[in-house]
Amino acid sequence: IEVQQVRTLRNLTKELNMMTVKDKILAILLALVFNAFAAAWTGSTSEPENMKKIDGKAFYVITTADELAWFAAQVNAGQTTINAVLGNDIVFGDNKNSCSSINWTPIGNTSKTFAGILDGGGHVVYGLYVKNSLAGLVGVLSATGVVKNLQTVAGKRISTFRAGGFVAHNEGFVQNVVNSDSIAYTSNSSEAIYVGGIVATIIVYIIYVHLIQFKYERKWKS
Repeated sequence: IEVQQVRTLRNLTKELNMMTVKDKILAILLALVFNAFAAAWTGSTSEPENMKKIDGKAFYVITTADELAWFAAQVNAGQTTINAVLGNDIVFGDNKNSCSSINWTPIGNTSKTFAGILDGGGHVVYGLYVKNSLAGLVGVLSATGVVKNLQTVAGKRISTFRAGGFVAHNEGFVQNVVNSDSIAYTSNSSEAIYVGGIVATIIVYIIYVHLIQFKYERKWKS
């Protein structure tokens, strides 16, 4: 009887261990399904939950499109020297292969130029859609501003004036970035248009990039 009880306990332990493994597998599968069908960005904002220090400077840790939009809103409201670092890839569309249908408001503009640091941390921004006279993830980057360590995929920039994969008008530093988004503009023959896979226009500083990949599209106004 004692031997039989021991065997029963062993079998029960194995079953519990198997259930634990199954539960883990199920949790992973559910997470993958959730990520595959996660809702696209709606244009909403959300303050990041975490901050960290890098080289003595405070950074907001960005983990969602909502948080990146919140960061952009703070810069455009006047907090131009704040910093952000991506904690993971950011997806704006329904998935990593689709472009958002919601227009992005660039970080920084002519009156509130972005003077902080946006560090991608080696992550990717997927599906960013920007239709603006200064079309870029960043609208205007000041002389002390930095955009680095970032890649963009499956997005689009459309402008009648300046369109850049990362920055529309750059006076700062853009380093270690890769753009695979498409760039388009609408114009007539009398307008001056500035288009670039990384930045549209640059003043003074050199841009350091590993690779430039972008699709170029031109449309004429009737």
